[in-house]
Amino acid sequence: KSQMSSVSADDVGTDTIDDISIARSETMFRIRTITAFVILLPSDFDPRTKITNGNETKTTSGLQTKIEACHAVLQDLRNRFEAEGYDVQTVRISTNPFEEWLLENATDDSSN
Repeated sequence: KSQMSSVSADDVGTDTIDDISIARSETMFRIRTITAFVILLPSDFDPRTKITNGNETKTTSGLQTKIEACHAVLQDLRNRFEAEGYDVQTVRISTNPFEEWLLENATDDSSN
């Protein structure tokens, strides 16, 4: 038969609190990866011009914009999880299948 005992706050010394903190950190999840899913379109590879700082122009693409936005979200999530004590091993971006965004233009060109 097991015996149950109650523990009050007065019964817990600082050594025990440190042990509890260590045990908590050892039992926290280790997050293998955080994945963001991005749907790429053939038009995402077309260059676009974006004006920054008035006179300065910078050429970007929809692909670059999507990847940079995903990267920012993933880094924010990683920081939030790590602030809560979780270990995050990697972050990654996953896209729709290669042929959906690469070969669509080739199919369109062959029909002309």
